[in-house]
Amino acid sequence: MPNVNVSYKWVGRRLLSDVRSAFNGIIYEKGHQLTDQDIEFLEAFRISTIHIDESDTGQAKEEQEKEKEGERKGKTVTQVESFQSQYDLAVAYMEKLMINVAGGASIPVMEIRGWLKPLVELVSRPSGWVMALQPVHHSHKYTYHHCVGVALIAAMIARANRFAENEIMQIALAGLLSDIGKAKIDSEILLKAGSLTTQEFQEMKQHTVIGYQTIKGTPGLSKGVALAALQHHEREDGSGYPLGIQGNHIHPYAKIVAIADVFHAMCSLRTYKQKESPIRVLEYIRYENVGRFDPGMVHAFMRSITQLPLGTRIRLNDERLGKIIYVDPTHPTRPTVEVGGQIIPLIDHKDLYIQEIILGT
Repeated sequence: MPNVNVSYKWVGRRLLSDVRSAFNGIIYEKGHQLTDQDIEFLEAFRISTIHIDESDTGQAKEEQEKEKEGERKGKTVTQVESFQSQYDLAVAYMEKLMINVAGGASIPVMEIRGWLKPLVELVSRPSGWVMALQPVHHSHKYTYHHCVGVALIAAMIARANRFAENEIMQIALAGLLSDIGKAKIDSEILLKAGSLTTQEFQEMKQHTVIGYQTIKGTPGLSKGVALAALQHHEREDGSGYPLGIQGNHIHPYAKIVAIADVFHAMCSLRTYKQKESPIRVLEYIRYENVGRFDPGMVHAFMRSITQLPLGTRIRLNDERLGKIIYVDPTHPTRPTVEVGGQIIPLIDHKDLYIQEIILGT
């Protein structure tokens, strides 16, 4: 059937093919039932023709779609619950590992792989979980949550940057063990709610060297894993620590872990700070830290983490609920959203941003 001109008379009809933007991004998928707001949106983007089923009122298919949507939501809830249970288990294992290392034990690499690998495989699927699941971290448990979170985010960054599949697990291990040196840092410094003194910060910085010495030479861990522990606070412009090295002198694993470390820390709720919106953190890393992080890695991570399905439910910073209806690949953190029937291109509203991604509800 030929394409038809965009018109409000097609409200209630279903698309027979995807509607794509000028950037070839999918605006509405095949089977989508058109609404008044959809027609307004299509006209705003100067899309003049669409391919619809003129003979179908959409009522029968609407019931089918509702059933399918219920199945999809149920599946998403199950997947999220599965992720959360495995995540909680990993945090418990990480706590045990840190305690053992503090007592002088070696790193049981095969054991770690056994509980980390299934979790890494779960987050390899497009899901938005990294943005949606941000547990509240109790002060004495934060380090363990952080280690697991950095491992998963590092794996995502590696995959987004097309690292070989056989390297991704090593990079996840690099993220998990990047703070292993903190096992031997005074707990009063680790758990301090306020800012560290100069002397305390100098001691804290030693966790990078201690971590490197702990990991170095461990069977099953590559040199990159050890260097990630040493260098994950180094910066591209040389402003980091402990050595102040820059650019190509920083191991690629350390560059990945550096991004994951900052992203997770800023998204986390701490006793002395509120958690930030993951979208805002992405923008902070990309635009407000120019020269400090590897730009190619940051861009690939941003592109990967913002590839959420159209229709994904969101909460804006003004508490209004809505859904994503279009993502411009040149501004992935500023999609167009629909809120209460109003279409809002966030690129034109700097005061608004996505505070939360809502999945499984």
